[in-house]
Amino acid sequence: MPASDAENGRDVRKKETRNDRFRRLAEVRVNNVIDKLRILGQLGNRRVYEYSDEDVEKMFRAVERELKKARSQFARGKKDENRFSFDEEE
Repeated sequence: MPASDAENGRDVRKKETRNDRFRRLAEVRVNNVIDKLRILGQLGNRRVYEYSDEDVEKMFRAVERELKKARSQFARGKKDENRFSFDEEE
């Protein structure tokens, strides 16, 4: 009787579809991002940390900029998002 793939040490994930792989990885990565955002939010405790409104704005502009870049990678058929506009910050 032939041994199973798992018994042979073969990676069973080789048989997963591209969508299965996307969903598996996306779930882990999104949960990691959520965890990091919660940790970032803990910096809002003024009893422990001191910061200015400008510090907070800089921090969240950076996060929002990266989120926008990540989202644009999922857009199909859209023009280049890296164009200059006076309406956009940085």
